[in-house]
Amino acid sequence: MSRKQTKQERIDELEKQLAQVNALNTQLAQVLKMTEDGQWVVISEVDLNRYKNGIDVLIKAGDALNEHLGEFDPTEAGFEVRQLWAKARASDKF
Repeated sequence: MSRKQTKQERIDELEKQLAQVNALNTQLAQVLKMTEDGQWVVISEVDLNRYKNGIDVLIKAGDALNEHLGEFDPTEAGFEVRQLWAKARASDKF
């Protein structure tokens, strides 16, 4: 059975749809964002995983280099480099 909608019922239905769209827009606005050349861009989960994997590789390389320097460069400069790496490794900016 179909019945004719009143104007108020149609308005109520459209307001519900608007509320759903606004909720979806809010969720989309909370997607991970990053700054690139001063512009906000949304990155996909695939790109995010690729960046994470790249960072993990860089960390492993830095750890290996740090270990290598520790074995072959006992000088003050080598010690400073190892200290800088330890500080960078512990940073939340990595």
